[in-house]
Amino acid sequence: MSAPETFTPATLAAASFVGPQLGVLGDPIAHSLSPAMHGAALAALGPTHPELAGWRYHRLHVTAAELPAALRTLHAKGFVGLNLTGRIRCRPSDSSSRCRPRPGAPRR
Repeated sequence: MSAPETFTPATLAAASFVGPQLGVLGDPIAHSLSPAMHGAALAALGPTHPELAGWRYHRLHVTAAELPAALRTLHAKGFVGLNLTGRIRCRPSDSSSRCRPRPGAPRR
């Protein structure tokens, strides 16, 4: 299995998706095992749960400052579920000026 592609706000804007999409957002994000784990689970469930056959889980490198715009883009692109890494400290409804890395959170 190849490593999942990592999207950025720029590559996300140009991407096309078919079916329901899921993802994990963060900065940094390369270390995240979520796309491989959730992708494997979706692939394993697909044969017995056809409604999940088109679902995909993506890795998205998004900074705290980029988060509000990225959430709007993700919604427009058909993403139906997202996880945020612990480094992004804000609520998705906050303005970008209030989203910032969590102090003391380790960078990997």
